[in-house]
Amino acid sequence: MKDNIFINSAEMQNATIDWNNGQIYGDGIDNDNNGFIDDIIGWNFKKGNNNPFIESYTEGDHGAKTSSVCGAVGNNGLFISGTNWHVSILGLKVDGDWIPNSIEAIDYCDSMGVNVINMSYGATWLNDPNFHMAIQDAYNNHNILFVSIAQNYNSETKVYPGAWPEVMALAATMLDDTKKSDSNYGDWVECTATVEKNGFLTYDFSTHSHIGYVSTGATSTAAPITAGLAGLLNALNPSLTNVQIRTIIN
Repeated sequence: MKDNIFINSAEMQNATIDWNNGQIYGDGIDNDNNGFIDDIIGWNFKKGNNNPFIESYTEGDHGAKTSSVCGAVGNNGLFISGTNWHVSILGLKVDGDWIPNSIEAIDYCDSMGVNVINMSYGATWLNDPNFHMAIQDAYNNHNILFVSIAQNYNSETKVYPGAWPEVMALAATMLDDTKKSDSNYGDWVECTATVEKNGFLTYDFSTHSHIGYVSTGATSTAAPITAGLAGLLNALNPSLTNVQIRTIIN
């Protein structure tokens, strides 16, 4: 995974990343003048700092798991292979105050030239007009493709951001192409991805390292599988729009 993490070269002046301990040391200067000091690999919108790494078990490792599904390097004899072995993953932490943090993160992605945003989270209470407006602007004016989840309640209930028309909502299926038992479903779900034997890395918080994998994921796995595919299509033909990539995937 490490080699597929985005590095902001403009902020790497006099900076170091301690990958083993999940620490980032910058020079305290906003070298690229984007309003985020030392945003070397992304930003933690929850804490307002430059470290989106997992700091403790209580924070959870959901983002690390889903990132591995998208961008874990393959053909190296280690754990799993992501769908995109040469992706550049920008780490953004938005939990806590989900709606304002997500809006800020989307605006940040706009400014950083991001092509695809994976949002492996969803809830009915995230149906917020300001959140939706931020996605609409990024989708319509900045050519960003949004991928999110259908959720895992075995229900037709719509969750957001996935249910908004600018977002691809992913359900989860098994190897025989049947719905995973707990995956949400309905005519608002755009497409599916197979998550059986397509799991994610697990994390050791004491050593800040990946130690194994879970063999079957859920809709949070289906989304980054698709986001990785979208990244591959963008790399194959950078002139494709988000709408065109979405059409090809469907």
